Amino acid sequence: MPSTGISEQDNQHEKLIDLIDQFNDAMQAGKSAEVLGKVLTEQVNYTVFHFGYEERLMGRHKYEDKHN
Repeated sequence: MPSTGISEQDNQHEKLIDLIDQFNDAMQAGKSAEVLGKVLTEQVNYTVFHFGYEERLMGRHKYEDKHN
């Protein structure tokens, strides 16, 4: 996976991919809707956290291409 060079951000990207893999694995294994829902909820919550982190990081560093 390509790296940003920012370890915290790279770790978060790896976590996002891991959550996607967990959801895929649960689907392939025929897990219940309850299990899929829990995995998907964790993925959504982590995605919101991650992109909030990136938005704050861009704001802190006055990233010019940041869209409001």
